[in-house]
Amino acid sequence: MKQHFSIDGSQVNIKLIGQMFDEDAADLRAKLSAYIDQGYNTYILDMGELDYIDSSGIAVLISVNKRLESIRGHIVLKHLKGVVKELFTITHLITVFDVRSDSENG
Repeated sequence: MKQHFSIDGSQVNIKLIGQMFDEDAADLRAKLSAYIDQGYNTYILDMGELDYIDSSGIAVLISVNKRLESIRGHIVLKHLKGVVKELFTITHLITVFDVRSDSENG
């Protein structure tokens, strides 16, 4: 999986491309933890080009979301589609996260 990070003020923008498996999830967790440790508290994950996410990837997002909530941070998942959107819908995680579509700001 490819990950592209950019900083906009106190916000970290992340574009995820491809398929997220265990090793990708571990790498993403490490990078997000490093940004959180540096004081960044808002994260926008563009998942429009993410074709697949396994349970380890979902676990990372849940863990990061909980950590951010504890420090009044925020994570937004944007552009969910296909299998990824279906997985978040079936598991009701679409109600746990701030999920935005193409037409919504953020």
